[in-house]
Amino acid sequence: RMDIDNDFGITVDEEVTASRSHEVPSSASPAQGDSNEKHRPGSGGHPIYYCLPHVQFYIHKTVVYETKTRFYLVGSNRTRTQFKLLKLDRTDPYELQIADDPPLYSRTQIKDLLTMVDEGNKSFGGLKKTCAAFGIVGIMRFLHGYYLLLITKRRKVGEIAGHFIYGIEDTAYISIPHPSVRLQVNDSSSESRYKALFFGMDLTKDFYFSYTYDLTRTVQSNMSNHHSYVGNNNYNSMFVWNHYIMEHFIKATSPTSLWVLPIIHGFFCQTKFSIYGRSLSIALIARRSRHFSGTRFLKRGVNEKGYVANDVESEQIVMTHDPPTINDVSSTTCPHITSYVQVRGSIPLYWGQDNSIMSPKPSIVLQRKDPFYNSTILHFEDLFRRYGRAIYVLNLVKTEEKMPRETLLGKEYAEAVDFLNSLLPSENHILYRAFDFRRAHKSKTENMWDRMDELAEESIRHTGFFHTGRKLYCNILREEKIKSDLDQIPWQQRGAIRINCIDSLDRTNAAQFCIGKSALGHQLYAMGLIDRPYIEFDTEIVEILIEMYEGMGNQIALQYAGSELVNTIKTYRAGNLVSQSRDLLTTMKRYYSNSFTDAEKQDSINLFLGNFVPFKEKMNLWELETDTHLHNITDRKQHVLLSYTKWWEDPLNEFGRLSSRKEVDMDMEKKSRENYFAELYQPDKISSFDSLLTLTFNKAQERPGASEVTPDESNGQFISRSSSMHDFPTGNSGFTKEEDMYPTSPQDIAYITRYVDMDHLIRWESRQDFVLLDLERPTFDLSAESKYAEYLQEAKRDDRSVRLTSECMNVYAEISQLR
Repeated sequence: RMDIDNDFGITVDEEVTASRSHEVPSSASPAQGDSNEKHRPGSGGHPIYYCLPHVQFYIHKTVVYETKTRFYLVGSNRTRTQFKLLKLDRTDPYELQIADDPPLYSRTQIKDLLTMVDEGNKSFGGLKKTCAAFGIVGIMRFLHGYYLLLITKRRKVGEIAGHFIYGIEDTAYISIPHPSVRLQVNDSSSESRYKALFFGMDLTKDFYFSYTYDLTRTVQSNMSNHHSYVGNNNYNSMFVWNHYIMEHFIKATSPTSLWVLPIIHGFFCQTKFSIYGRSLSIALIARRSRHFSGTRFLKRGVNEKGYVANDVESEQIVMTHDPPTINDVSSTTCPHITSYVQVRGSIPLYWGQDNSIMSPKPSIVLQRKDPFYNSTILHFEDLFRRYGRAIYVLNLVKTEEKMPRETLLGKEYAEAVDFLNSLLPSENHILYRAFDFRRAHKSKTENMWDRMDELAEESIRHTGFFHTGRKLYCNILREEKIKSDLDQIPWQQRGAIRINCIDSLDRTNAAQFCIGKSALGHQLYAMGLIDRPYIEFDTEIVEILIEMYEGMGNQIALQYAGSELVNTIKTYRAGNLVSQSRDLLTTMKRYYSNSFTDAEKQDSINLFLGNFVPFKEKMNLWELETDTHLHNITDRKQHVLLSYTKWWEDPLNEFGRLSSRKEVDMDMEKKSRENYFAELYQPDKISSFDSLLTLTFNKAQERPGASEVTPDESNGQFISRSSSMHDFPTGNSGFTKEEDMYPTSPQDIAYITRYVDMDHLIRWESRQDFVLLDLERPTFDLSAESKYAEYLQEAKRDDRSVRLTSECMNVYAEISQLR
């Protein structure tokens, strides 16, 4: 038999442990008394929840085997109990033939199948393992033959409501045709040059993916449109950078292929913090559009399809760390998660700069002027479709110059928005604000940050923000007392703020931070953590936010301009003299990149995204004088004027349809929980109690005599500082002293929601409490077992709905044997 256990890293007893450790008892029932009162009954009598997509079968790891005639890709789920098989033919160098076996194989079945393939190919060397991977990026072809691109290393960068986010650490490619049938051609040098250009796109920098969470969409979109992400391919192709090279899988298998793994390009950062003992985290995601993508001077303005250069969607997510319990049917409702979305992008007009002139700031040229603004209309039509009717435009270009440069664009942009507003109904008007950021920064009479706070507050009130919880009664009382209009801010984002300067980098990033700071105040206020929706500048949480937004700005600047931010948020706050030396060095780096390396980088982007397909073109990519025609291919009829149509109706109707909450299939929820917990808690790996216990016991502090649990600043863990330990169940015999790090009584341990699957821990669960027994503590007294049994029998007699998981039953039997 093939050694599939070793190939997938499976131990002898792992299959039994994995299947046992996340077994869901049949007695599990829907949670009662859901705190989210915004849930409404659906047409079928079921509640409508804000839910993340179902977690069903997904391919977590792939092992590649090869024979002389085929590649066999074996994909497994997280617990390595189910397998998928994909076959790639190696005999035809001209055509790609892919066969996807539809059934799911068990561990025994896939062993038998691979053993049979090995036996049938003994005369040609048998079946050999080629490599193991964590995902398939795609399949590409340059001139001759196809290549399979794989993710061989990954790094965990964050978590969104139990769904892990990964960054690509390393990749590898495999030539699919067998060496015996590979074409011997004269232009192999061109093939090698195309490979060098393709891999000039460094996938180990700023590329992210998730097996179970749709990174291409916002939290609001994912939770409103309750669907299974895995195998649905309902992702937003605008942000899928491997969209072109995954087309071969989609065409050869099906649109719902499980082998498709969308990858985004941009930025991801997550930071955990605590407010009044409540553990929270902020995640900042930047998604770069693959449309009209390129480098700074080579991609400016808008193209014929309405896509703009340097188009990046950023999302600020704040969530509490209250993981769902395994017996809670609404485990993915996540009642405490909130987000705010911003957009940056080049000014949606036809303009550019001539970088052939040896100048760090070439003159700005309006390349053409469309009196009917068709491409600008297409751009805002896309914004309406993605975000809704409340679009807020913040233009940060200069309003006064000695030699008109930025002011040319600012004036034309204002005229374009005025023209669009003349077509739109009043309730759909685009709110346009022009703010000379540079002038306000240098002004001695005007406070730039105060003005930005005013604009930020206005934009949030205009667009709203997303929040899954209900309005807190304490906030209602506060607002009634001061007669506030905060209740007018919608808790579902119905628009977005679009920010730009010339490059949409330095000034735009500082403005996005100001918007994010104001949004964070509203988010924390809605969660009941602060008493007003405002955060002072000189606070620790703002310092955290500055670091995150500067990190995002630096990465976006490196991707688009070839250097980090010239002016960061800190330099804007410090003044002009502090950062002159740093600004000069960064400006020189940006100038060098724009002058000498951007052309090759643009070729790499065009090749990777499929804007240029070598085997379909008569010329080589590096022989083209310009790539303008590659980004302006459109089937739109030029003589049709969009200004004579109601272009806003269809996109707004589509947004309304997609943003409405859908009814949740509770049966599907129950079936999806096993895979959800297998992904979140990884029951097939040995873990320590300290690494799993990341929550404070807030409920324990509400009862008299309960221990106060506070974070230990030295190591980040949570230590129980108790003045008196409670009896269990009638005394504290057999347990450790009060300086023990583990809370041990039912009163101290209130609603521990981390699932501990170690064999030496017991988890006893009742309707209200959790109890952990540590069998390996040196002070453990076996007499506690008899008291535990007495308490258990008493609870059963009182009909307290007590149940034990399979792990508890096994360990309970071991206690009896020890006794």
